[in-house]
Amino acid sequence: VEAGAACVRRVTGARARTRGPEKGRNAMIRRARAEDVDATARIYEALMDREEAGQGATNWKRGVYPTQEAGWLYVKEDGAGGICASMILNHEQPPCYRDADWQVAAAPENVLVLHTLCVDPACAGRGIGREMVRFALSHARKTGMCAVLLDTYEGNAPARALYAGLGFRLAGRADVLHEGVIPETLVLFEKEV
Repeated sequence: VEAGAACVRRVTGARARTRGPEKGRNAMIRRARAEDVDATARIYEALMDREEAGQGATNWKRGVYPTQEAGWLYVKEDGAGGICASMILNHEQPPCYRDADWQVAAAPENVLVLHTLCVDPACAGRGIGREMVRFALSHARKTGMCAVLLDTYEGNAPARALYAGLGFRLAGRADVLHEGVIPETLVLFEKEV
């Protein structure tokens, strides 16, 4: 076990390389304002329409999850004054995270958790999800976090490929009853920053 200022990482092989902040077009990703919540809700609705048409992979349910909130919401502007993606960044780890095989042991305040990454279906396939995750990684580094944790529905192959492609490590699976009504298996990922 290696110890840093606030982070402890289990060493299982070669040392992980540490890289600087991700390069990219992060200028248009920002903390949401109250007026962004309705635009984000419209993106959620568009995604729910795709889910109900059998074209999605999130396992989200209209009216149950996700819900509208500004709080720790970040959005990506589309360049025309609208919003094309959103995500929540905070320190809140769901209960199912307790049993995961995390390699970076850190207090909750030293870990950034990415929740509810959502790209407008009309903008899919443009690398926006990748850009959002890179922003989260950069934000974590800039704010002194030890790691970024996240989860996704086991059946969401595009998200799982995205996270693995960005260097996230599989830390386990958890069977949950999301929001008390959505049975699913979550795949848990972590990346040291």
